[in-house]
Amino acid sequence: MNLLGFCYSALVAPLGRQVFMVSPTLTGLLAGAVSFGALLGGLWLTGGGPRLSGRTLMVGGSLLFLVCVMLMPFAPSFSLACTLLVIGGFGSAAFANMQTSLIVLHAPPHIRSRLMGLLTVCIGMGPLGILLIGTLADRFGPLLAVDMMASTGLVAVAAIGLVWRRNDRRQAAPRRPALATDDMSVPTFRKSCGRTTKMQDVSADVQFLSGVRVVDFTQFEAGPSCTESLAWLGAEVVKIENPGVGDPGRRLRKGKPDDDPFYFQQFNANKKSITVNLKSPRGLQIVKGPAAQGRCLRREHGARHDRTPGSRL
Repeated sequence: MNLLGFCYSALVAPLGRQVFMVSPTLTGLLAGAVSFGALLGGLWLTGGGPRLSGRTLMVGGSLLFLVCVMLMPFAPSFSLACTLLVIGGFGSAAFANMQTSLIVLHAPPHIRSRLMGLLTVCIGMGPLGILLIGTLADRFGPLLAVDMMASTGLVAVAAIGLVWRRNDRRQAAPRRPALATDDMSVPTFRKSCGRTTKMQDVSADVQFLSGVRVVDFTQFEAGPSCTESLAWLGAEVVKIENPGVGDPGRRLRKGKPDDDPFYFQQFNANKKSITVNLKSPRGLQIVKGPAAQGRCLRREHGARHDRTPGSRL
């Protein structure tokens, strides 16, 4: 999607002027159609949305977006082209929601941080897609360039979805009962001396940072995602929050102060949390206790009013 789907936006201006023959204002409207659809789709998902699995939302949303982008240049009217992109925005919202959620919810803890890094690399491939679609547009024109990229992405996503579904069915299929002794179910290897030895189980979760305490003063995304990775690697992460209101990420859903949004849970899983008034001497004393005992202190904001002058936290 990031490589073959979203790159269409680089050719919205040529499509608007050369294919649909509209003014710059209407071309801007065409450029914002997907974002408007994504906004509506995000509100729909937040309000409950369809009761579908994460895989279905991920693959189905991607296919919907790519189909709408592929049909958009051939729309007989400008209004129909905008409508197709608004519908495609719903698929874009489902994809954007699930591309991180599936890793957080289903990936094994010991490889979750590596998968998040791989996801960041995939998101960063967007400029390569823009360069590729620009090269195709220079040779074949913007209409064919958009369709070539979108159709390629459609085939790739469909293939990945079929392989994903086949693997899930294979894992869910009942296994045949073993016909040998229990010892044969354990992999073995034979040494040069002729003695057979059982292999050790290496599937245990990686806990490199077990015993390390991290005091976390960060907010929103950059810092919390860093400390969450440390938590998944075994560290004890203690999150410091403001009394009464907590982390600002908890208050993104109006009218639901006690219902933490998924945005907050996504970056603060597997952590401990305490509320401390850092303006008071008692609060500084409480925080300096775990901070002095911890082996790592993480903060991302500079000196502000929430810390007293002269404190070294």
